Amino acid sequence: KALLEYLMAIHIGHRSIVLVRPGEGEGSNGINRSRGQTLFDYQSEERGAHLSEEGRRFAKNMGDYLWKIYKRTLMRNSDSNSSLSSRPEEAMELGARPRRGSETKLNPRSWDGRTLKGQKFKVMTSLQPISMDTAEHLGSREEYATLNPLHRGIGGRSSLLQMRAKDPEFFNQWKWSPLSTRWPGGESYDDVRRRLMSIIIEVEQQSTPVVIVSHIAVLQLLLAYFTGASVSECYKIKIPMHTIIVLEPCQGGTYKIKTLRF
Repeated sequence: KALLEYLMAIHIGHRSIVLVRPGEGEGSNGINRSRGQTLFDYQSEERGAHLSEEGRRFAKNMGDYLWKIYKRTLMRNSDSNSSLSSRPEEAMELGARPRRGSETKLNPRSWDGRTLKGQKFKVMTSLQPISMDTAEHLGSREEYATLNPLHRGIGGRSSLLQMRAKDPEFFNQWKWSPLSTRWPGGESYDDVRRRLMSIIIEVEQQSTPVVIVSHIAVLQLLLAYFTGASVSECYKIKIPMHTIIVLEPCQGGTYKIKTLRF
């Protein structure tokens, strides 16, 4: 059944995919911003945490930038009566890195519900407040429990580096089988991979850009899927903070990756 749903979701159109990790949370003191790009050294935010001042600045700058890019692209394509997916090389104009602290005059809320003559982009977030805060300036959004972070069980907020000291037996087992080893009382990467199937189907159904605001393990798995990387090695993929990862479609069904730091 899952295979049939997946095959029915695939279409020949192209869409850009933007992957975003939540901004810095309150009380993190910049630790996760300077390192914490994988679960090995990332100490998770407190449950229910909101963005810090630096995190809110990132959310604002990112939102303004994406709205500016997508509005210009959609207006041009609408005027020429061509769909966003018909010319993948123009799906996003992301050649220049945005200047830190730069702002645009565009007010996202003045552009009703992300739509322009029937065209739109889709915003998907987890249920974590820090994820929803990061998407605050992207207009309307859809929230999914399946995009929640990997559940670390009794490990709580601990990173894998910290778990090496707290629970050496778990850490040694994880080193042997990082994909299938569950955190004590929590999830494994394989558990997260299975729950992401519905998200992948949802993304494959879209013909317009998709912005996903989620957490390290989730984004590592999504990157592995869309780029064809080995899932068994996905835990090594670095997901930097205050950076967007853009997957631009290429001929042959592959994606070109661009990263932009704010």
